[in-house]
Amino acid sequence: MRYTIFVSLIYVVFYIEKTQTYEVTIESMMPDPSSDPDAVDFGTLRITRAGRNTFTISGTFSILRVMGNEARIRLEVLSKDITGPGYNQRIFRNERVFCEYLDTEDMFIPPLRKVSNFPNRGTCPFPKLDVTIKDFQLDEKMLPRMIPKGSYMLRTQILEENRLIMGISATISVH
Repeated sequence: MRYTIFVSLIYVVFYIEKTQTYEVTIESMMPDPSSDPDAVDFGTLRITRAGRNTFTISGTFSILRVMGNEARIRLEVLSKDITGPGYNQRIFRNERVFCEYLDTEDMFIPPLRKVSNFPNRGTCPFPKLDVTIKDFQLDEKMLPRMIPKGSYMLRTQILEENRLIMGISATISVH
């Protein structure tokens, strides 16, 4: 009996690992309206669905000023509060020195560099630059294995002295 339960448990774990148990829909991706227009022009950035839990980002955006270690990048994931309007329940927040983040992040930035003219690792300060991205793919490998069903806001902000320089938010639904 123990052997049967053990084998069944292994099968369930293997099955869960090999199949995605959710589907992600990106509802919107918008620049933060408080972004400094002298720091960034979001240009033609667009996101399209390429398949189940797979999306591509393409387009051009402009960094209009030099940014170095005086800047910080803040990443947040908020869930929709079922008791009221908005995304008020913080699930994740990470804030790091801007150049340090660009040099050490290893899930999104390295593949982005392959399909764009994003500066090489170690480039600090980050220069004024028109960045062109061609078919940067976000896929299941970049997502957690399990995500509770619900509605979420993913927010990225670049700040200097607690002042927003640029920000972008995406709202997603998990079914």
